[in-house]
Amino acid sequence: MVDYLWKKLEGHWNWIQTAFDIERPSKSSVEAEVFDKFLHGSTLEECYSAVASVANRWLDLLDNQGIDIANSELLDFISELITMSKSLVDYGEQKSCVVTTAKRLAKFLGDSMVKDNGLHCQYIVAREPQEGTPVSERAVPVAIFETHPEIAKHYLRKWCRISSDASIRSIVDLSYYKQRLSSAIQKIITIPAAMQKISNLVPDYKLILYSIPSRCCTNPDARKNRCSLRASC
Repeated sequence: MVDYLWKKLEGHWNWIQTAFDIERPSKSSVEAEVFDKFLHGSTLEECYSAVASVANRWLDLLDNQGIDIANSELLDFISELITMSKSLVDYGEQKSCVVTTAKRLAKFLGDSMVKDNGLHCQYIVAREPQEGTPVSERAVPVAIFETHPEIAKHYLRKWCRISSDASIRSIVDLSYYKQRLSSAIQKIITIPAAMQKISNLVPDYKLILYSIPSRCCTNPDARKNRCSLRASC
């Protein structure tokens, strides 16, 4: 479950190129797989090659809409799971994906489900309604896909403004997740690799390193992209 590969992952790099560390405040299957790969290989190149293989596989999965995996596996991959620290009423008028998820859970499971703190909110971000609708209002509880089909159809039509026969893949905003994944790839793979003189091993993701000081861009790919960015400005 992606309570983050693309949520609250923060990377910190030492500009002297001695080390970097990554804070990850939550656990997820994708995250665990990525960090496990950092223990593979006997050289930096082999290590980053193993890590990049995970990124490339997940990018391919999003590109082909998870056609080769079951719906449940796709939901497990992209969904985010957050535990509410307070009861829903204590959040007041606050707007967030978690609050929207809790409110929608109450619609088909009952208000008693959200009256206490500690509620587990597992959700995905829907593609619709897109125009003028913030991400926080497009959160859909994963539990809706596990309830009675007629109940699911009713609420999915209401929340996502879709036809009753829409598939999970047509509901999920896969472009949103690819953007989040790409951002995470830069933070945990391409920037650290470039700073350690490793070529970009995620070919589908363009290496953009304008945020790194010039003195640290010893990687040829990084220098090339910095020059092209400056030329286009």
